[in-house]
Amino acid sequence: MPLRKSHVRLVKSLAILAATSGLAASVPAVASAACTQLPTTKAFSRYGDKADYSAAPGGTFEGTNTWSLSGGAKVVSGNDTTGASSGSKSLFMPLGSTATSPEFCVDDTNPYFRFAMSSVQKGGYVAIVLWRNSSGQLTQAQFTSSAYVTTLQSSWQPSAVSPLATKITLGSDQAATVQLKFLSTGNQNWADTNLLGSLASNLFGSVSIDSVMVDPYRRG
Repeated sequence: MPLRKSHVRLVKSLAILAATSGLAASVPAVASAACTQLPTTKAFSRYGDKADYSAAPGGTFEGTNTWSLSGGAKVVSGNDTTGASSGSKSLFMPLGSTATSPEFCVDDTNPYFRFAMSSVQKGGYVAIVLWRNSSGQLTQAQFTSSAYVTTLQSSWQPSAVSPLATKITLGSDQAATVQLKFLSTGNQNWADTNLLGSLASNLFGSVSIDSVMVDPYRRG
């Protein structure tokens, strides 16, 4: 018995529905944010970086300082000149000093971080990520350093784009509690700088940090 036209149309419709349902099922799920996402700006757009960024907690060093500082690191007058953030202050770090951010939430929509830096006499730095997942496991890793900056000079410039959520282990809630820690490593060509006192360490190998930004990787 031949199929009526209405039956043919019904069969075709069911076939299309099945096909499109299969396609939908094969599309990867879009990651959902487990952390509160903050307002963003294209902080490093003048350097060809079109990503959206949010400031890490206290990462512009304006107002009351919320970072843990040691070894002579201090907030000083003078904002970075990259245009990444507005203000009138930045973080000065002599040889051997450290600066650690407050804790903040990171999920898989926060793949990278970046910041502005300048140095005196080719001062260097190491940036370390410390994170704790939902199981309470504390881990740390160095993801970027001055070795990845092509030219270390006194003028302000953006750091390399450094991994964040792309390399840390997220917990069962798909988030982690994170801190960023900077260490001023000085000028490796001045091996005896630490023997010359604080004045020499300020002159030979200090580094300044500002506009510490997290890429929230907006989707949709």
